[in-house]
Amino acid sequence: MKTSGPTELCFTDINVTIDAKEILSDVTGAVHSGEILAVMGPSGSGKTTLLNSVAGRVARKSGEITLNGNKLTRRLRKNMCYVMQEDVFLCNLTLRETLYFAAMVQLPEKMPYQEKMSCLQDILDALDLNACKDTRMGGPVERGLSGGEKKRASIGCELLMDPDIMLLDEPTTGLDSSTACDLMSLLKRYTSDYNKTVLVTIHQPSSRMFYMFTRLMLLAKGKVAYFGQADEALDFFADAGLPCTPHCNPADFMLEMLKRDDDTVGRLVCGSQGSTSRNAEVIKSTQPCQEASFVFTPDLDLDPDLDPDPGQGSRYPTSFWTQYKMHMWRTYKQSRGRILSMHSIIGMLALAVIVGFIWFQIPRTADSVRDRMGLLFFGIGHMGFITIFDGIVSFSEERPVHLKERGAGMYRLSSLYLAKITSELPLTFLLPACYYTISYWMAGLRPLADVFFASLAIMILHVLNCKGIGFMIGTGIWKFRLALTITSTTMVSLIMVGGFYITMMPPWLFWSRYLSVFGHTLSAMLILEFADFTPIPCSNVTLDTYPQCGRNGTEFVTADVVLEQVGTVLPMYMYVMALTVTLIVYFSAGYAIFRFRGKPKS
Repeated sequence: MKTSGPTELCFTDINVTIDAKEILSDVTGAVHSGEILAVMGPSGSGKTTLLNSVAGRVARKSGEITLNGNKLTRRLRKNMCYVMQEDVFLCNLTLRETLYFAAMVQLPEKMPYQEKMSCLQDILDALDLNACKDTRMGGPVERGLSGGEKKRASIGCELLMDPDIMLLDEPTTGLDSSTACDLMSLLKRYTSDYNKTVLVTIHQPSSRMFYMFTRLMLLAKGKVAYFGQADEALDFFADAGLPCTPHCNPADFMLEMLKRDDDTVGRLVCGSQGSTSRNAEVIKSTQPCQEASFVFTPDLDLDPDLDPDPGQGSRYPTSFWTQYKMHMWRTYKQSRGRILSMHSIIGMLALAVIVGFIWFQIPRTADSVRDRMGLLFFGIGHMGFITIFDGIVSFSEERPVHLKERGAGMYRLSSLYLAKITSELPLTFLLPACYYTISYWMAGLRPLADVFFASLAIMILHVLNCKGIGFMIGTGIWKFRLALTITSTTMVSLIMVGGFYITMMPPWLFWSRYLSVFGHTLSAMLILEFADFTPIPCSNVTLDTYPQCGRNGTEFVTADVVLEQVGTVLPMYMYVMALTVTLIVYFSAGYAIFRFRGKPKS
């Protein structure tokens, strides 16, 4: 890790308005290399909004942010990292695998592999994470790293880029006082040993932690109540007629004053704006930031894939191919545990055997035509449902990670989406193929190898379409209950127009059956199944079952008559082509939605 040169980060007269509500009002401050600037204030005072504004993730109504006197652009922000308050990771990866992905994607392509691994090991050593490097990250259900270990892992992922400036949003949230102090001590050593700059928001630090801060900014209702040296803050309150009682935690005292009443807050805000003696050094340091007025233009809220810096070459340190390979590797590891979990495998195999016994060796007679149709449609519906739901859940679980990484500009969205599709294909095919193989031969469907493999290929094409539907819904909807509702509604609609439960569609809705993935799959598989159908004399059937008998000289019930009765009137290649077209449409629509929804929030 290199020692940074002199750094001065200034923000002047920052004003932020969200939904017509003023969040920040004329907030001014500065922090230099080797310093920790702590931003404190009650909940809702604007701490996180200030940090997001400095990071370029929230649009400013007005104000200026500079780095060493230069306007803070996207290129200069590459020297800055942002550690979010919530530690979001893919739960099935270990700590070492998580850092490995970050190192391979973020470190320059030209850097030798051994050097990247050396950087990774240095981070593990510096953050004292060697003991848990092979532990899974874990999630709400799966146990994994502790809260303190996850927080250090979040910092480690950012330290891999060796930034000059670190922004941390309440890094001690959820940690006990001892762990929180250890984390702040680590940041203190980081700033002093490597001359780094740290801007941290913190809610209610202990007294021991408070005295580690170099500078302090107090916010109250979006306004600055104090900005200056941290060890002079109590003198400022005493001068305002608010002395701190002995042996009281300074942070607790200040937060209590900031929440007391409007008169007290107003007195502090006015005192902060009028105080020049104690903050003379601070005000002097911020003068270069005030040389010109600035009106915010949201250049940082554009999609990074579409807005490269002119003359700077690629926005990313690694190529598309490297990012694609690493996403393939990571997505496969994450998805394998979800798709091929033990209960999924056992459940699918048990269902296949049960279905096989229920439809065991169906006789190939006229009376069993509907039974064979029911077996095929049950398999199509079941495979479709679980595949669509898996696609939605996949994006719902991973969306916070994608947003965090996209906000940091780690990789191209296209590399993530393409890898997501291709890495899950083998996993997606495996269970449906096992189910269909077992149920097909146990039920005694058409006993020809070529027919079996052809129908299996159509089933796989159907599963791919359902995966595309899941991706399309999942990229736009990430709340679990809403996703479940949309999935259920979609499934019922698709099944209804699939041509099995409802064959007599209303005339105004008849067109919808041609858009049904379930209907196309069922039609194609029925054509294969009834290709050897032995014609039945009309004298052996009733008109209620086959009303076509006797019409236009019909004397026999043929395969065409059976298929026409359920709406299968086109050649099989037409249904396969339709499935291919819808496959392309669903995945393309999913990518378009993913690009729109995958942008960092402005």
